[in-house]
Amino acid sequence: MSANIAGYTSAFGGCKPMPLPVLTLGDPQKPAVLFLHGFMGCKEDWLPVARSLTDMRHALIPDLPDHGSHSIQADSLTVAAGLLQKILLEKGYTRVDVVGYSMGGRLALEMRHRFPDIFRRMVLESVFPGFEDPETARQRYRQDQQTARRLRRISLEAFLDEWYEAPLFDGLKNSPGFEEMLRRRRKNDPDRLSRALVAFSSGRQWNNLPALAQSEVPVMYISGEKDGKYSAIARKLQATRGNRTHVRIFKNVSHNVHAMAPEAFARAVRAFLSK
Repeated sequence: MSANIAGYTSAFGGCKPMPLPVLTLGDPQKPAVLFLHGFMGCKEDWLPVARSLTDMRHALIPDLPDHGSHSIQADSLTVAAGLLQKILLEKGYTRVDVVGYSMGGRLALEMRHRFPDIFRRMVLESVFPGFEDPETARQRYRQDQQTARRLRRISLEAFLDEWYEAPLFDGLKNSPGFEEMLRRRRKNDPDRLSRALVAFSSGRQWNNLPALAQSEVPVMYISGEKDGKYSAIARKLQATRGNRTHVRIFKNVSHNVHAMAPEAFARAVRAFLSK
């Protein structure tokens, strides 16, 4: 049996809902940084980067809803944002830095939308800010529904093969950590992943560009040179925000920069958070 509380489902009927699993690293007395992984990812994806920052930040790294081994689900980015804000408050943090990759970065944008003062600085890696055209958003939502149905029909292994063949991930399979990353992906439950794909579809998110253009929160946008779509987003964001946005486009990598160039990525994040 499961209980649903304002879009938040736990597999523990009448009991108090479980929080999301959170890995913590470093000194809790230091300023905190929240790491948010991408679709099919998990908290362990961020370990190489988070470990390199423990001298300056207390890292908070959750497994997001319907990812990893737990059964917590949220039916929208809005609900997931509320869950994460609750975790931060319970740990005594009202303001943190955030590093979000792809889906996790979109969740960070939703948190900023709902809680405008929650972030000191934002690192957005290959993050889509939202559709300007409502019909295009609806088309993307229908596409994600179709992908979710396919994920339920075929094996997870076959889906992983298809997913990482996309041009978006050009070169990722040649990265030293790719096989270990696949091992982590295989621990996911396909039904839960399909729920997350629909719940967190970019077709359901706000268009964050207008709000970001007005926000004073410093942002570093990171993309890979081989990922033309997101590098264009980086330049557009910089054009609308000026010196409040720092853009880093990494050579010879594609969508998942922190997996393909973890040391360089960590150095860039450290320099930005140190300002």
